[in-house]
Amino acid sequence: MAAVAAPASAPVRVPPYKPQSGWRRLTASGPTDRGGWIDITPRSLTAVERQQLALLHRILARVVGDDNDVDGDKDYQLERADILEKGFVGAYPTEFIAIRPELSVDESRFVVGVLNMFRVITFSLEALRRDGVEPDESLQLAFEFLGFDQNDPRETRLLGWVRYLVDGEHWGELAEQFRDHDNGNLHSPMAPVYERMLDEYNRIQARKRNDLGRPSADLLTREELERIGRAHIHPDNR
Repeated sequence: MAAVAAPASAPVRVPPYKPQSGWRRLTASGPTDRGGWIDITPRSLTAVERQQLALLHRILARVVGDDNDVDGDKDYQLERADILEKGFVGAYPTEFIAIRPELSVDESRFVVGVLNMFRVITFSLEALRRDGVEPDESLQLAFEFLGFDQNDPRETRLLGWVRYLVDGEHWGELAEQFRDHDNGNLHSPMAPVYERMLDEYNRIQARKRNDLGRPSADLLTREELERIGRAHIHPDNR
């Protein structure tokens, strides 16, 4: 069967995601507060850092209005400056409450790899359906990008990256299905599921590269789609 030509807008080329020691080791664990967020408040600040931050708060105190819901009013800014100047470490979390842990390169590539995979899946399904071919109906949900578990602090960070990318129209093909699933807000862990699917997708693409002697932009066949869809199901439940 002749390969179907790739759409004019080919998937973004990124280094393939390579799982290292499993999803839970992909990100470093760290202390969390009661809400589940990773707490990255510094245990100490140098005198220079405290002085710089305090000065910024005193400058803001002169420019914020009384009804500023984002930056707080003058009294709020002066209170933050006072805390820093007096070195009240116990109140530092308020200073850093909006600062989240960095999303690592591995995590970022994982998300981009997942989005690229679902982009190819979407184009492949459209091409097959134009030819009257429909993959196994029981796997249909596996072919939609559902989002991540917003009850999990690490998956919430991944979801934030996804929303940034999709809102930036890098993956416009996924925007509709993303919105259909509460803007990607799920209530069950999805990273391990996507990792299994991505492993299978990368194996398929690696085989095509070996067969063709060059990177493959071909769409997926029905059999290949179903292999990826079955990876959505945990091995214990197949």
